[in-house]
Amino acid sequence: MILMPHTTNHRTRIFYELLGNSDAPPLVLLRGLGRSRLFWGDLPPAFAEKFRVVLIDNRGVGESEVPSRPFSTTDMANDVAAVLDEVGIERAHLFGISLGGMIAQAFALTHPKRLDRLVLGCTSAGGLRSVRPKVGQFLAMARARVQSPKDAFRIEAGFVLSERFRAQHPEIIDEWVELGRKNPVPRRTMMLQLFAAGRHDAYARLPTIDAATLVIAPGADRLIPAENSHIIARRIPGAELACVKGAGHDFVTECPEETFEMVSRFLLSV
Repeated sequence: MILMPHTTNHRTRIFYELLGNSDAPPLVLLRGLGRSRLFWGDLPPAFAEKFRVVLIDNRGVGESEVPSRPFSTTDMANDVAAVLDEVGIERAHLFGISLGGMIAQAFALTHPKRLDRLVLGCTSAGGLRSVRPKVGQFLAMARARVQSPKDAFRIEAGFVLSERFRAQHPEIIDEWVELGRKNPVPRRTMMLQLFAAGRHDAYARLPTIDAATLVIAPGADRLIPAENSHIIARRIPGAELACVKGAGHDFVTECPEETFEMVSRFLLSV
């Protein structure tokens, strides 16, 4: 059964989608900058065989509302809590990548009793002690949105996918263009989400997270330096670190089978 309703958090409508058996362990999937729930590819139905999957359109993308004012990753974490309230889920696993990983960190810190296990991919803790991404790359991605969809996604692919994958799968650009046509992302959203990511700073508080945590570092990440994943893994007590060799920032697109096995094994382990 698939539902696609919405809930409201502080006057902002947040859309979500449910997949899988309602009796299965809940798993929330959180995508990154400018990406709707559609960009998870074939992973959601694969996860739905083992979990009750909650797909969320982050505020400003997909079918969620674009707020009129700036927001933070904590605001977006509260969006997740509002969705869980709406569907009657008390505790859930969270798997967030990039900006979605920052939202997942904020959720772990703001709603610790509602978190089961945590998976953070290609993300950063923020703050002065993290390895800061090159802001120009993010701004280039935001500016690209005023160009043709194909040109925009070609530019983004250069930042988020490895050269090897782009050469082997040139069709990915057309696939992304089609997804982008379904839910165009306003340039305002890109800037607001960039602002939220830029203000994110969980570094000092990461040691207070007591949820079992898996941190995934793509080996060829050009957007958020992989060292950030190592920092997060060192800061969260008992966290596991896994590296995806040769993969770019968007490792879930490049390595869906490996991602599924890695995340499922961690979430279902005793």
